[in-house]
Amino acid sequence: MSHTIIWERAAAEGLERLRARDGDAVKPLVDAINAPAGNPEPAASSKLGNTNLRRSKILMAGTTAV
Repeated sequence: MSHTIIWERAAAEGLERLRARDGDAVKPLVDAINAPAGNPEPAASSKLGNTNLRRSKILMAGTTAV
């Protein structure tokens, strides 16, 4: 079963600004945002309390984990 990721307008506009500034460097971010469409509960994510929401950390190239 696959799901659909729906980008809110502000998020899509922000992504376009990032693409204009950073080009293909945003591809890992886009891939990470769209990944739950195929696997909504990846092993690398954690459940947020008693909700159906999950948290995933995204490490971009050139950054360090906190």
